[in-house]
Amino acid sequence: MRLPSTIEEALDEMERRVVWLSKRYPETLSWVNESYSSGIALFTWPQTMDELLDDMGLPNMRSVGNWITWPLKAFSVDEIATLREERHTKREADAQSSFPLAM
Repeated sequence: MRLPSTIEEALDEMERRVVWLSKRYPETLSWVNESYSSGIALFTWPQTMDELLDDMGLPNMRSVGNWITWPLKAFSVDEIATLREERHTKREADAQSSFPLAM
């Protein structure tokens, strides 16, 4: 889930996702109303959560399994129970590497 570098790239990505959504969930609208449009893909939250974890630089695919069985596994909130601490630790590590001590 990387940010597109141009508006055109963002529009292309949105169109690609809308096409996928309409094929996967033909009865689902790709918008809620004129002021809110977003991917409303039910049952894809594990993959979306994985993309978000990857964007944060944190371990993803936290459930045991492989790339075939993982999307079908039941998830527990225990898998992300330490997310706050993980993000805090990563931020501190990133800050340390960004500002090395002067000698």
